[in-house]
Amino acid sequence: MKTILTITAILMSMTIAFTQNKNIKTDEKYLIDIKDAPLKSNTPLTFIATPNQADMKFDPTVKSLASKNHAKEANELYKYKQEIYPMKGRIPTNDYNVFKDESDERGVSFNLGKSFYGDIDGGCPNDNTISVSNGGKIISMMNGAVGIYNTNGSKLNTYGLGSFFNNLIGDPCDPKVEYDRVSDRFFMFVQACGDYKDKIAFGFSQTNDPNGNWYIYVFSSDPFSDGSWSDYPKIGFTKDEVFVSLNLFGATDGNYRQSVVYQLDKKAGYKGENLTNLLWRDFKEGTMLVIRSGVNQYGPGVYLVNTHFQSASEFTLYDITNNINGNPQLKTYKIPTTYYEVPAAADQAGSSQKLDTGDGRAQDGFYQNGIIHFVHSVSDKGYGAVRYYRINTSDMNGNNFFTTSDAGNKDYVYPSLSPFTNSPTDQTAILHFGASGVNYYSEMRAKVFNHDFTTEASGLIKAADAPTTDCYDSGRGVSRWGDYTGIALQYNGSVPTVWVAGSISSTFTGIWWTYIAELKAQGVSTSTSDEDIMREWKAYPNPTQNRINLEFNIEKRGEVNFTLYNYTGQVVSELYRDVVKNGDNRFSFDVSSLDDGIYLLTVKNSNNEIIKNEKIIVAK
Repeated sequence: MKTILTITAILMSMTIAFTQNKNIKTDEKYLIDIKDAPLKSNTPLTFIATPNQADMKFDPTVKSLASKNHAKEANELYKYKQEIYPMKGRIPTNDYNVFKDESDERGVSFNLGKSFYGDIDGGCPNDNTISVSNGGKIISMMNGAVGIYNTNGSKLNTYGLGSFFNNLIGDPCDPKVEYDRVSDRFFMFVQACGDYKDKIAFGFSQTNDPNGNWYIYVFSSDPFSDGSWSDYPKIGFTKDEVFVSLNLFGATDGNYRQSVVYQLDKKAGYKGENLTNLLWRDFKEGTMLVIRSGVNQYGPGVYLVNTHFQSASEFTLYDITNNINGNPQLKTYKIPTTYYEVPAAADQAGSSQKLDTGDGRAQDGFYQNGIIHFVHSVSDKGYGAVRYYRINTSDMNGNNFFTTSDAGNKDYVYPSLSPFTNSPTDQTAILHFGASGVNYYSEMRAKVFNHDFTTEASGLIKAADAPTTDCYDSGRGVSRWGDYTGIALQYNGSVPTVWVAGSISSTFTGIWWTYIAELKAQGVSTSTSDEDIMREWKAYPNPTQNRINLEFNIEKRGEVNFTLYNYTGQVVSELYRDVVKNGDNRFSFDVSSLDDGIYLLTVKNSNNEIIKNEKIIVAK
């Protein structure tokens, strides 16, 4: 009996080889400032941590009922919302480029795979973040707690962040986690909250097992010794480094002071060596969103985006131009865009208690083949909506965005965003966000955007079964909700696959529960009888000098397209397109004209969907 060769192993073998260079044709007409790099530092390893193994029969958790860090700007934002949205009801303030996805007659273009309740009852708010490795390990983090799962939904371990960090990080909160597909490792960030607010920490996993040892580096949350504390982290990998952005606030007055960005040598971190780093300072406009890598990691350097937390008609793009050892500069660009402002508090069914919708700061984004993708919450007639930008770095058109809204029915807030493709040149993406309305309990929803920025209707992932009374902020009269949702691309999925984590309310004492779900692309079947799945794939000789042969078996005849990419993700050649017969087939091509190196052969079907990827090594 013939067996089916899945794409997973092929993708795992080729992911470490392919990276993208940043597009250097950035439109200079919006350039307003250039700064040289700060002084380089080398910080020694603080300690090695190992997660404690919990008794999974009882799945224990601990929750702090105190609301996490609140800066003075949060109170200012609350007053601003009260002024622009009178208590008697929500009112229109401006006209927006809004497309109501709920009235869209097209179908939802993702399938719901595995889904399950995750870490139950985290801190206030949950601050969900999630990552998934090629080996099928999931880390779901929230305020104060970590859960480790496999992709079948089995919980492997749970532990509190306090003990994990040897109690050196007082009341740890605002966690962030990301999987590095190049190094096959995890990276973790936490900061101190509550009465402490004195330290931050970076964690690098020694191996691809999140239950193994971690190298931990502890930094002061007051890096300039001026009485500051850190908040609102954002993280992202590039091919050589990891970047972490933070806001700094005054310890005594709570006033915003500046934002900073840590540029870290990830390779040193994975070895437990002195951690080479730069600390970029004097960002004066609030949260710097690190633009994460897409399907392939990009670099050198990184892009960052800032949107205003209240209202504005512009956003700021930052470009750190090089790696730590490459004499980087910081370029700043002001990009005009259509006016935006924050939404009012959200309603929920069965309760007069409203939900906090956060603010207008950029929440998530990634870079893919010359395009910067990012999302944030805006207002549509007072209701929460999600604005999704695609910014081409060659022209920086600040009005190339799509607004997802259901004004008058639901609020859409706390967006997260990921590629929804296995191809480094495809711009297809999936948006994940929270939703709630006067006739609806809290929800998790998702929406697919195609390569050409057309879109389908949003789809429900999970709806709550009760209103929440959890995380109530009496000073502002709302329950904290968010402050983030999590999303992670599973890089070696046999079809485009992401994992999401969010918070929904439950009848269990009205608390927020973390919910985790797998979302798979439609139109690419995972069935072994699918006519497009190639069977018994074999590439030889590989490495090759002259010609390479690729043998495969296909059950039914169909059209296939063979495309060759170089290591930067650029198309070398659209090699061949033809209809192949069922049964055994052989495709071959001559590589003698190619330079030595690593290439990617992508095989697509007639719907332009990837069905195979194969790493080709040319060595003459």
